[in-house]
Amino acid sequence: MSARTEKVSPKASSEALLYDSQKMLGSIAAAGLYPADEIKLLDELILRAKARRNMIIPIAIKLPVEILGEIFEYYVCDSDSERKKRQNSSWAFLMLVCRSWREVAINHPALWTNLGNHNTKLWPTFIARSHSLALSVKLSTDGTVIGDTLAASLAELHRIHSFELRAPQSLLEQVLPQLNSAAPKLVHLTLVNRSDGWCRALEGDFVSTHAPELRSLSLDGVSFPWGHRASNLQSLTIERQIRRSRLRIGTESNASDMLYSLSSPSLLAISIRDIPGPSPQNLAAPVVVAPNRLTLLGLRSTAPEVALPLWFSTSSILGALPNAYIGLRSLPADFTPLHLDRIVTHAAAHMANHPHNVTKLHIQFGTKFSIDTDMLTFIMPAPTFESSFGHMLLALFAATNPDHLMSLEIELREGIDVPIDALEAALSRAPSVVNLKLSVTPATLHSLSRLLSRHAVQGSVHEPLLPALQTLSLSGVDLTKQYEGRPIYTFVATMLHWRRLRAPILGPSSINITQTSVTSTVATNFSVGGSISVNYSVWSSGNIDFTP
Repeated sequence: MSARTEKVSPKASSEALLYDSQKMLGSIAAAGLYPADEIKLLDELILRAKARRNMIIPIAIKLPVEILGEIFEYYVCDSDSERKKRQNSSWAFLMLVCRSWREVAINHPALWTNLGNHNTKLWPTFIARSHSLALSVKLSTDGTVIGDTLAASLAELHRIHSFELRAPQSLLEQVLPQLNSAAPKLVHLTLVNRSDGWCRALEGDFVSTHAPELRSLSLDGVSFPWGHRASNLQSLTIERQIRRSRLRIGTESNASDMLYSLSSPSLLAISIRDIPGPSPQNLAAPVVVAPNRLTLLGLRSTAPEVALPLWFSTSSILGALPNAYIGLRSLPADFTPLHLDRIVTHAAAHMANHPHNVTKLHIQFGTKFSIDTDMLTFIMPAPTFESSFGHMLLALFAATNPDHLMSLEIELREGIDVPIDALEAALSRAPSVVNLKLSVTPATLHSLSRLLSRHAVQGSVHEPLLPALQTLSLSGVDLTKQYEGRPIYTFVATMLHWRRLRAPILGPSSINITQTSVTSTVATNFSVGGSISVNYSVWSSGNIDFTP
C-alpha cells in the first residue's frame, strides 16, 4: 500500500518559499561579490520575478475594460461569420471564461446587440444589457402569432439597425402594421413570406417617412408599397422564390406608381423577379428619369410596361451601368417592329459603353428573342412579325470591340435567314472569335461556308473570316438536307478542307454537332483526314433518324 501524501496548504507553501528566498538573498550577501556584481545579480532576479508576476496577473487587471470588450466583440463576430462551420453558439464559449472576463462581457453593451434564432429565449436579457445601442434582429419562424420575444424587439423599433424576419404570411400581416412607426436607425430590412401568395401589409408611410435611413430593402413574397419612395434607399430587391407562387393573383399597381418608386434617385441596385405587374396596357408610359447612380439593374420576368421604360431611361447613364438583366414575361398587344428596333438600338448603346467587357455575344430569335453578353442580358418572347435580322446583327456587332469578342452564338428559327453581305460585315469585326456556335437555316449555313473560305465579293477576292476560330458547334441543323442540289454538309466540308489544307492552317480544330441528324459520312468529311476532332451523339426527335 502506497504511503499517504499529505497536502501542504497554500499558506504554508507560500511561507516556505518566502523563507527560501530570504535564505538565497543571505547567501548572495555572504558570497563576497563586488558590489557592482551583486547589484547586477539582484537586478536580474528582479526582472525574472516581474516576468513571472506579469504572466500570472489576470488579463482583466492588466487591460482596460474597453479593450477587453472589443476583444469579445471581435471573437463574437468571428464566430458568427463561421456559424455554419461551428455547431455551438459563440456564447457557449463566452460563458466559460473566468469571472473577471464575464463581468467585462456583461457590462459591454455592444456584445448584446445581436438578436437571432440561437438566443431567442435571451432576447429580453440582450435588450436590457445592450442599453441604448442599435440592435440587429434576425428571426426565422413557422409561428403564426407574435410571441413575447418578437414583441420585445418590436418595442425597440426606434433603435433597430437591421431587421430580418422570415415567417408565414399570417404572422407578417400582424408584424408589418407594427412597423408603421418611427424607425430612425433602421438601415437594413429583409422580409420573407414563407407562405404562398403575396403579403401586402407593408405600408407606404413606413418606407417614405418612418425609416429615413433605410438603405437596403429585400422583399420576398412581400409587396412594395408602390407610389412611395424611400429617400435614401440604395438597394431594392423584390422577388418570389417559392416556385408554386409563380401564379400571380391580381395586379400589383399601375405602371406609373411602380416606375415612380423604381426611379428613386438614391438607388444603386434594383433586382426584381416574378412580381405581379400592372394591368396590361400599351407602352405609352410616362417619362422616367433613371437613378443617376444606378450600377445594377435586374428585371427578371417583369411586365414590359415597367421593364422597358425603366431600362430605356438609363440611356444617359449607360457608361456607369456595368450590369443589366432585362427579362420580359410577355409582349404588349401593341408591340411593333419599331419597339424591337429600339430594344436592339438601346442594347447596342449599352454594349458600346462597355466594349472591353463584351467577350461573348449570344443572339437568339426563335421561340424567344434574346441578346446575351457578359454585362447585358435581354430576354423576351419572340415577336411573330417579320424583321430584318441582318440589320440587328450589324447594330450589335458595331457595338463590340473586335479585339475582345471571343465567343459568338447565333440561334435563328426556321424562316429567318441572314443576308450574306450583312453576315460578312458582322464577321469581319470578329477576328478574335475562338468559339462559334450556330443554329441556323441551310441558306445561312451555306453563306457562312462561303465566307469562311477564300471568296469573292463584287469582283474583289477576300481572305477568309474568323482567322482565330478553334471550335465550331452546329445545333439543330439537318446537315443532310439538300441545298442547291447538294447536301448542305458538303458545303461545310469543302470550307473545312480549304481552311485546314492552306498555309497557314486555319481552324476550327474541333466540331461539335448536337440535336441534329448526322451520318458517319458527314463526320468523316468534317474530320479532314483526322485533323479535326468531330464530336456528335445519336439523337432523334419526331421523324428524324440518326445513323452514326
